[in-house]
Amino acid sequence: MKKLLLSVAVGSVLGLTGCLADGEDAPVSQEQAGVPYVRVAFDPAAGDISVPSNFLYLGTQDGTLEVPNEGPDDPANALDALDGWSTTFPAVFSFNYPTGQYGSRSVTVDASTAEAAGAVRVFKVIEGGNAVNEQCAALQPVVACAVQSELEFGTDFATSFNSVSGALSVVPLRPLEPEASYMIALTDGIEDDRGRAVRPSQTYFAASQDDIELEGQGAQVQAIVRQNHAVLDGAGVNPENVIYTSLYTTQSIDTVLQVVQSYLASDLAALGAGQPTLTSGIQTTFTTMTVAQALSQNVEGFPATQPAPGEPFFFEYAVSNTAELHSGNFELPYFSGLPTAENQTAPLSERWEAEFVSPATVGLALSEGRISAENLIGCGMPQATVGEFGATENPAVFLGELAYADLPATDACAVLDDGRHLTKYNPLPLVRASVEVPLWMSVPVEAQVNGVRATLGLPAISEPAGGWPVVIFQHGITGNKEQFLAIAGALSVSGHAAIAIDHPLHGERGFGPINASSQYTDANGDPAQGDPTAYLNLGSLLTARDNVRQSTADLLSLRFALSRPDSTFGGAQIDGNTVKFVGHSLGGIAGVNMTAIANTPFPQMPEGFALGDYFGIDQAVFAMAGGGIAPFLIDSESFGPLIREQLAAQSGGLQGAQLEALIQQFTFAAQTVIDSADPLNYAGHLVETETPRLLIQANDDAVIPNQASVPLSGTEPLAVVLGLDEVTETVMGEEPQSGFIKVEGASHGSLLQQGEDDEEGTTQAIQLMIATWLESQGTVINLDNDE
Repeated sequence: MKKLLLSVAVGSVLGLTGCLADGEDAPVSQEQAGVPYVRVAFDPAAGDISVPSNFLYLGTQDGTLEVPNEGPDDPANALDALDGWSTTFPAVFSFNYPTGQYGSRSVTVDASTAEAAGAVRVFKVIEGGNAVNEQCAALQPVVACAVQSELEFGTDFATSFNSVSGALSVVPLRPLEPEASYMIALTDGIEDDRGRAVRPSQTYFAASQDDIELEGQGAQVQAIVRQNHAVLDGAGVNPENVIYTSLYTTQSIDTVLQVVQSYLASDLAALGAGQPTLTSGIQTTFTTMTVAQALSQNVEGFPATQPAPGEPFFFEYAVSNTAELHSGNFELPYFSGLPTAENQTAPLSERWEAEFVSPATVGLALSEGRISAENLIGCGMPQATVGEFGATENPAVFLGELAYADLPATDACAVLDDGRHLTKYNPLPLVRASVEVPLWMSVPVEAQVNGVRATLGLPAISEPAGGWPVVIFQHGITGNKEQFLAIAGALSVSGHAAIAIDHPLHGERGFGPINASSQYTDANGDPAQGDPTAYLNLGSLLTARDNVRQSTADLLSLRFALSRPDSTFGGAQIDGNTVKFVGHSLGGIAGVNMTAIANTPFPQMPEGFALGDYFGIDQAVFAMAGGGIAPFLIDSESFGPLIREQLAAQSGGLQGAQLEALIQQFTFAAQTVIDSADPLNYAGHLVETETPRLLIQANDDAVIPNQASVPLSGTEPLAVVLGLDEVTETVMGEEPQSGFIKVEGASHGSLLQQGEDDEEGTTQAIQLMIATWLESQGTVINLDNDE
């Protein structure tokens, strides 16, 4: 395990005022009289540090970032809960510019030089504190120890200079690795518009010089800069050409959801021993209705009986009438906020929390003398564990040993209760409750299925010996589980049962007026209109992130419940070990995450546990989904104006360039926070596990842009990370085929539209493609344009 961060008071790195000269008082070797230089902004004394930067670990008490912010309402406040920086969002570097008589820049950066190959170099490095060798283990994590590899310009990253803001962005073109360290080096290849090299700040210049020795607080910055330059020198980079370095570590991504999966897997042993479990088996009952009959009660204009050929809904009714409808429920673990008598709006403000005191907090508190071993034992930490730490100096021994709920409310123990953040050091989430979740299930009626298949020229099928394979369907933002009715018939004709639940805070899972579904039924049985920001929570970014994590955890729970031995399906025969997935919009986003966790073996699983038997997803379809959630929401035609309006109102009415600067800051904070729930960071697992997968794009989608303004944002970037090539004609093969399908003329909702809303037959074509692909075990992608 990595050596934990050494705590250094923030003031020790920020208190450099008076130690160094700057501006026009700089050494003559760094300034030409009368023609000031453009300089990289770096002045820790004034809090002027470009982010991301590991400088902002300094002062940590639990291994999380320490980002200066203006209080709970500042989006940057949420960054303090993270154990690292974004894997997907650009790093932004500012410059200090000479100004003319009216405050405008008299000298600026030549964009062509800043955006040229070699002007900025990016390295994957081993950071200090890493136990890879004694030399690295002895260093602080705020410095680099050795270069592992160099990222390739134009393939791994690009640079972009903004002439309005005057900032330089280093833009990832593929997600960075989680829990990895990178060093960005700005070089003197960046020039100003007079052809002169941009210079380091005076602080950075002095810290990098061998013939200048800083004292006291400045010596710590100097040690960091010198070490980073030494590492670059060892990799063949001349430090004299380096004008700034930024070392940063990316956050953990899937660790917490791996633990959730292990919680679910542990239920099997508890079930066998007759002990309480977090989940329950699924129990369903036949409603005596077919899906077609249910649609007639839920969709305006959908007929109650089979229309005649040529009449509206003729095909939709016939297809939907092939499946009977079951209602049911099951229990799953809930980690998000639940309303209480004291806090009815907890779902809008609370986040996932750790159940146990963080090993990072304990290890740092002991090493810094903020708690004694005797007091730690008095706080409830087992004496043997404290003794083991003394022998090994490994804080990991404290993981899961002392629950926050058991921590005495004393001054001595208060140092252990630091944020309750879930991190790579402390990934065990608190289960707030096991909650009952309602569901719908459709089951094929063999005779009806084969009647429709005959009209389509398809061979008859029969119920498999092990029961019908099942497709988990997950709806999108503002939708509800009832939307599965629109695709259940097509899945039934292809020989699949289907099952659906609401996202958290949607449909029947809302809490009074806290409901993101566009239409829901209130406590009085009356129709009500929901608010998407109940889920896309702009006021609490950590809550928004954890809403997506809860959606992902719920799908894992549902997948697990399908294979539980105590699940029953109202007399229907369901093969809970042959499970596939179809997700729409937000459902596709959570579905990428769920499928990645479900199909990837992790060390947290109980020994001997057969992953595929209880979590495996055989095929997955992600329709109108995207990655890089924060930027695409800002760019979305549907959600962008709402977000901008709310940010403007919260800012007191900022407009123009000031509002745009605020939006950029918000987007940076939001994406950094949501990264651990973003499908871009999970998609690689599907490539590694060779999971058959389709991604469907509605060209010119107004909800999730095909390509947002940030390279790693939108549907097309997700396709790249999923390893998918575009498919433009029917593909057939002996092995499962995966692909990216762009649908011209489709809208965001085209997966589920019916009747007059699908006059062009786009929905029928998409559903036929999906059904054929699922039935063929992924060997056929049918894009017959004549259909």
